[in-house]
Amino acid sequence: MKIHAILILFILLSVSSFAQKNKKKTGPDLNLKIDSLTQRLAETKQLNEKLLQENEMLSEENDKMKKDVSDLGNEISQLRRKVNEQENELKRIKDEIQAKETAKKAETLTSIQFEATEINFGEVKEGAVVNKIYKLKNTGKKRLMIEKVEGSCGCTVAEWPRYPVEPGENAEIKVNFNTLGKRGEQDKTITVTANTEPVQTILRIKGKVLAE
Repeated sequence: MKIHAILILFILLSVSSFAQKNKKKTGPDLNLKIDSLTQRLAETKQLNEKLLQENEMLSEENDKMKKDVSDLGNEISQLRRKVNEQENELKRIKDEIQAKETAKKAETLTSIQFEATEINFGEVKEGAVVNKIYKLKNTGKKRLMIEKVEGSCGCTVAEWPRYPVEPGENAEIKVNFNTLGKRGEQDKTITVTANTEPVQTILRIKGKVLAE
């Protein structure tokens, strides 16, 4: 655009110079036309200079906008780096806490061994309550703490020691299975949750309930 404006200015100056040189060689009417043309050329020159100035201003504003965009891009990049650093630090802290919790939990873990994890009560008539005992032993080096014992349905209820079972000691879990409303082959589970690895041990009670 600058080159185009400069070219127009050069043409205007050339035309103006030519008109001034030939003014004396012409008649009055032609001189008036030349004066009018010269004035218009002068106005056009002023307009062209104004356009050049505006173009320079636009160019400066464009350069400023490019710089602002570049600065903004740098700021965004810095913020992203900070966010990544904070996320990495947060992950490191979480991993450290989890590792400590795992280590602490491992210090309290023990092992449990049952004489049998599955008991078959055979055949009983509907309405009978089957009582069975699951004998266990703490085979680890830490106290055994049984948190809870849950049956797979409301018909299966368990009783367990609420006290710590010392290493090497034996204990029992009593299971009562109410056969009321239960007919046919039965296979119920009892989930023991304790400070063991794995944390849960599955017991089973099976049998057949006959109609009265």
